[in-house]
Amino acid sequence: MKLGFKLWSMVVLATMLCTAPVWSQEDASPASLYNDGVAALKGKEYDKALDLFTKALEKADPEEDKKIVSLAERNGAIAAYYAGRKARRADKIDESIELYNKGIEMNPDFYGNYSGKAMAMNTKGDDTAAMNAFIMGSQAAKKSKKEDKATDLMNKATIFVSKAYTSDDWDKTIEMGNAYLEHGESADVQFYIARALTKKNKLKEALEHANKAIELAEGGEEGRNYFAQAEIYEAMGNAAAAVAAYKKVPSGTYGQMAKYKIEQMAN
Repeated sequence: MKLGFKLWSMVVLATMLCTAPVWSQEDASPASLYNDGVAALKGKEYDKALDLFTKALEKADPEEDKKIVSLAERNGAIAAYYAGRKARRADKIDESIELYNKGIEMNPDFYGNYSGKAMAMNTKGDDTAAMNAFIMGSQAAKKSKKEDKATDLMNKATIFVSKAYTSDDWDKTIEMGNAYLEHGESADVQFYIARALTKKNKLKEALEHANKAIELAEGGEEGRNYFAQAEIYEAMGNAAAAVAAYKKVPSGTYGQMAKYKIEQMAN
């Protein structure tokens, strides 16, 4: 009899141990789920934290739990960023993108998930998506009044236009460059587009972009903006304007080429 009672007690205890977490999870309030999420986030258990913040949002009433909703969205986005970074560093790229997207959904104003997504897209070789993610991150940073970060992310976005340019992919350079310019100005991007258009013999458009690059940054790196302008004038048959522009190029890599061009045009 005692043995039977003991076995029955063990079965009841085992049942309680298995079901207790389920009851706790079902009965937990949005506030308690949120607090558990904060504890997990502080403990660097990012996936667990994200799950708890998600559950808090699912249970929260949009009107009665406004503060919980706001905090869970903000901290959930942070948890998603770190969980995404962990996945990306483990080469789980698709998983990391899903996590970054989850973070963006939770808090579109947090730039970190856009930046992480851009790096993941870069790993996948999707340059256009990577550039767009950096641009969106810059916009989010600007909205949050983080001007330095906004500038940094826009500068990172130019890398993908440069990549297309250095690969001699003129169509992609023009397409990505124009997409970039819809969201911000860059003398570098104007230069890349000008050179790409010159290669495609679209000289009038090329000159507009070269002039804009000069307006934004004068000669630019080693006077390359003046060099781009000079090449366009030369291709147009305007020798006087070409020579005048070539003469503005300072000494250096472009300066040597400009000097050679002037000598060739004099012969």
